[in-house]
Amino acid sequence: NNASTPKSNRIACLYYVEKDYLPFTAHWQELRTYQGNLLSDFGTVEPGQRVLAQDSFKLILPENGDYYIIAQINDIENRLNPKPPSTMAIDLEKLHQSYLWSVLDTANPVYITC
Repeated sequence: NNASTPKSNRIACLYYVEKDYLPFTAHWQELRTYQGNLLSDFGTVEPGQRVLAQDSFKLILPENGDYYIIAQINDIENRLNPKPPSTMAIDLEKLHQSYLWSVLDTANPVYITC
């Protein structure tokens, strides 16, 4: 939780995309959990703390290429608002600044932006 207040009733959704297509959400592919869901619930998270989602995501990517993994954290009420509109390139700086999104570079997995 990068916010200054506790967060509860949150859900996680994961996507992957080839590195060259990160700004274009039409190319983002959803990852499913082990139970086959697109979303995973998790409990209350205090500021500066981490929490494990209730249902883990499967991470099986095609072998030939570098990818970004995009995580969206949202509240239960907005669970049907999964990703930005795909009609044009998104503003990656805004995505980077939002505490609701996190991007992991599979070629450099130690570096996570959030």
